[in-house]
Amino acid sequence: GRAAVPVMQTVLGLQLATLTFTRTHLRAIGLASALSLIVAPLLAALYAIPFGVTGLARQVAILESAVPTAVSASIVATRYDAEPALVSGTVLVTSILSLVTVTFVLYWIR
Repeated sequence: GRAAVPVMQTVLGLQLATLTFTRTHLRAIGLASALSLIVAPLLAALYAIPFGVTGLARQVAILESAVPTAVSASIVATRYDAEPALVSGTVLVTSILSLVTVTFVLYWIR
């Protein structure tokens, strides 16, 4: 069980090393990254208002919506041949950009 994450990271690295990205993939990766890292936390903050979520629960919900795309999505996409280049690229880009966006979200929600 403890080896799952390192194995998934290794598989993701192998996928990124062998896959080629088209211009269409790059646009889709940019859109998916923006939706995941910027729009999702804003929507979480807006949805917290009508549902009456406040305090720590609100902060956790917003932060949870701002995390990068999971590596497991890349594994599933590869297994079922469902655009593995697009998914792997999105995992890579959201992981890198989340260093900035999650820091901003943490500052914003405190």
